[in-house]
Amino acid sequence: PAVATAPARRATAEDEPGVGGAQGRSAPATPAATTTSPHHTEAASAPVGETLDRATVQSVMASVEPAVRACAGERHGTAAVDVVVQGTGRVTSATVTGNFQGSTEGSCIARAVRGARFPAFTGEALRFRYPFGI
Repeated sequence: PAVATAPARRATAEDEPGVGGAQGRSAPATPAATTTSPHHTEAASAPVGETLDRATVQSVMASVEPAVRACAGERHGTAAVDVVVQGTGRVTSATVTGNFQGSTEGSCIARAVRGARFPAFTGEALRFRYPFGI
């Protein structure tokens, strides 16, 4: 998998196929993160490198997808989430755009994504947009 090398790089679904799980499909989990509940993923203790690779981002985001879908309730559409992950692996910002922007469901989706935990990395904060097809 490709590794982003620029600090605070903003990845989008258009960068490479498969990010965001095309049409709501998720990538399988990888050993880089372990799920402790549907809403929380524990970060690995040692930094994985300068930044996170695409497969790790997909895996961790897939781990919060059940919570995101639960937030949406009966609504359908795309919840695009602008995410900022610090080197500690913590999500410090999750802003929902698209069909769920400004809604109660969108606020719930943002909380679910902020609960994700990525492996620690040594570089600058990673920024990306992740679309959930709901």
